[in-house]
Amino acid sequence: MTIGDISGAGSVGVVCGLVLNVFYLAVRHAWPENYFGLGGSVDPIVSRNISRYVTFRFVPPFIIAAATGLTSERLGYSAVLAVLVALFVHLVRPLRDIVARVSRRQWGSVVGRTVIVSAVCITSVLALVLRDSFASMVPRPSELVANLWAGVLAAIGAVYLQGIALVKRDPGLIVRKSFEEIDEDVGRYAVSASVTRGVDPRICLALMAAENTQRPKWVRRLEEFVPAKWRTSGIMQQMGARTDRESVDLALDRYIVPWGAPELDYNGKDIVGYWLEMKALEYNADADFAALSRIALEAINEAPSIVQRFICNA
Repeated sequence: MTIGDISGAGSVGVVCGLVLNVFYLAVRHAWPENYFGLGGSVDPIVSRNISRYVTFRFVPPFIIAAATGLTSERLGYSAVLAVLVALFVHLVRPLRDIVARVSRRQWGSVVGRTVIVSAVCITSVLALVLRDSFASMVPRPSELVANLWAGVLAAIGAVYLQGIALVKRDPGLIVRKSFEEIDEDVGRYAVSASVTRGVDPRICLALMAAENTQRPKWVRRLEEFVPAKWRTSGIMQQMGARTDRESVDLALDRYIVPWGAPELDYNGKDIVGYWLEMKALEYNADADFAALSRIALEAINEAPSIVQRFICNA
């Protein structure tokens, strides 16, 4: 293999890797590596079940890997090298994040991110092996410029549709969906445990809805494969919790009870939601999580019926 072959395959890989990165950047996909916000991200939709997440996270790398291998091969370069370069370009940031977390001994996060990176690599290798099956769908290099222009126009259209579907999405609907997903017995226990400790059950339920939004039940089940000493667990994401109920008890005793009674108003204005948003930063330093907690509490106040099934049977 000559220098020209290496540089040619590398160039194809860099371009294809950047295309994949731009796609995920455009839709603001960062979950589950990072907590998502509620403005313009696909993550509130993608995160709700495993089939959506798998499709969204692994189908695009599969398509790009197959296209990268075929394009490089048609240009007379190495398909394997081009795909490896594309993979590196796409995964360089997650790999740097893993290294940083290893240095901080955040082993639970390291395991989760390593599994995702490994799955992307396996998906790309599979696409490389099966690339000939997709030959009819990948344009010839001579058609590439025309298709790139079409891709630019499609991207503009996709971002526009994303703005309609996601940016204008009511955040309250997201937390209401989270309340619906919470098991009734866990919600009842949270209310009962809060009342027993003399604290407002809305605070615990709001934090629970925020955690469930970011770490739905299917994710928590996968996290059980990570050694307990390396991760938070349970619906309230607490270190040392073995069950959802234990996580509720730990969250109450470690945070909610010590916080005391919430500040109710300021010059006649209800500020409980903003009080919780500030306190939630002690619970989880992520600003998006804190905002979700406030929104969840406001949703309870605006429509108490969304948690009635927890309260009437507590």
